[in-house]
Amino acid sequence: MREAKKNKPVIIKDLLNQFFKERKKAGKSLESRIIDEWHLIMPEKAAECAKPVTIKNKILIISVSNSAWLHQLTLEKVKILQLIRKKLKTQEIIDIRFKIGK
Repeated sequence: MREAKKNKPVIIKDLLNQFFKERKKAGKSLESRIIDEWHLIMPEKAAECAKPVTIKNKILIISVSNSAWLHQLTLEKVKILQLIRKKLKTQEIIDIRFKIGK
């Protein structure tokens, strides 16, 4: 006769916390995930001067504080796109557009 496997007791609170944490991540839109993680994706100064606004037709629209940042970030667009894809584990964003404004 086989002996039943003895599993360690699991605290229900821990299971529920893990469940809701995973559900929360899965339920967020890509746009809100980018906004939430922006300070981790971009260097500190760039994150202060450039903010993601929306996603239209798989293009991320980023508002920048002035033309100098617009130029600098446009030069770094491919690198920024790679950082977003890596950090958020997504290929949904195909391009980035920068605009001046708040």
